[in-house]
Amino acid sequence: MPSPEPGSYALIVGADTYADKALGQLRSPTHDGRELSNVLSDPRIGGFSTHQLLNRPAYEVAEEIEGFFADRRANDLLVLHLSCHGVKDESGRLYFAMSSTKLDRLAATGLSAAFVNEQIDRSRSQKIVLLLDCCYSGAFPKNLIPRSPERMDLDRFQGRGRVVISSSTSLEYAYESDTRLMIGTGRPSVFTGVLVEGLRTGNADLDGDGAVSVDELYDYLFDHVRQITPHQTPEKISTVRGELIIARNPRLASHAELAPPGSADLRQDDTEDELAKARRVAEQLLSREQAQRQPNLFRRLSRSHKSREDVTVGERDVRSTLLGHRREVLGMVLLVLAGVLVPFPFAPISIFRIPVLVWAFAVLVVTICEGWESADKVRGTAAPILSYTIGGCLVAFFRARDDLSLVVDQFFAISGLMFMLGSAAGVFWLAYRLFNPATPVGRRNRRLN
Repeated sequence: MPSPEPGSYALIVGADTYADKALGQLRSPTHDGRELSNVLSDPRIGGFSTHQLLNRPAYEVAEEIEGFFADRRANDLLVLHLSCHGVKDESGRLYFAMSSTKLDRLAATGLSAAFVNEQIDRSRSQKIVLLLDCCYSGAFPKNLIPRSPERMDLDRFQGRGRVVISSSTSLEYAYESDTRLMIGTGRPSVFTGVLVEGLRTGNADLDGDGAVSVDELYDYLFDHVRQITPHQTPEKISTVRGELIIARNPRLASHAELAPPGSADLRQDDTEDELAKARRVAEQLLSREQAQRQPNLFRRLSRSHKSREDVTVGERDVRSTLLGHRREVLGMVLLVLAGVLVPFPFAPISIFRIPVLVWAFAVLVVTICEGWESADKVRGTAAPILSYTIGGCLVAFFRARDDLSLVVDQFFAISGLMFMLGSAAGVFWLAYRLFNPATPVGRRNRRLN
């Protein structure tokens, strides 16, 4: 295998400790930076020359960023990763919060997004990847520290020869997970944790050709971030022509003909490949209503050549999902318990039977969970009661069709079983949606001309 080209460089910037107490402390950026640096610098994966800036003042980071983009060649591959809080001033200007940032002195102490964009514009490199694992501070649920409730607005980073991937879109959060996605110390953010995992294991090589393109990496991030938290949707814009290779698959590192990181397949030029055409035609043929009913269509199209290993959820994914959704697991356990308790002759509390009380508590837990959409919560929790009432009545009328005076007796004879079946159906639906969250119509993936 040819040695990695020397023109691959990565600058990794993170801040998790802030002088301004109004900026909440983050646990993951320092850990994220070290893990990402290790992966990108691995000669089997990226072979990047990496430099980390962790918990540095804004003026120092600005100087390093200016130097990072200066004096580069057109074919140099440059990766800038930012993991921190983001803050907007009264005029909507975006700043990245560094360790020295003061909210009441943003212009002087923050790292301006406009400054970052200007340095990218001035660089000669035509292959720049900007990874943004940050948004804005706000209220947050337990175990998940959000980094903002406003729009990242990737359009501000438009320009030639660049790809921008953001951890989330408008009105969403960049979550820190309470679960380790990787072996090691510290706790990764969901976005960067998935990014590192995909590169380290080679799972981001979706077509199995030994090379990880930026498009493949984004698709991997989109699927796995939303699997862990459906309320976080990565977004991408791109002005790079062709397929930009960012890393190798380490599992295929012994193959001799792998494209080096930073190479771009320009044979596509201005024509769309077969897959892009298929996806475009599907979008045109399906109405928006149809697309909402078939949210996995585009995922199936884009995964048509994926290997079994790529599409199978591994033990680590299952474990990470369950450990990262403890409330969701508790809600499903309570629904199971409500069904299991039906055969036991417990004395009722007031007029309520014990299984119904357990079901009501499960509804409260599921309602406050963040891992499901509202419609899925309703379907999962309503299933036991609908099965108990409507299902029980239908079965009772059917069984007593020859003597309707027995309908009530038949209802009470069968209602317990119907409640158990409804509980099982509700748990099945919630578990399915936890591991297969609904995919929004159209990915947040835009190519700018």
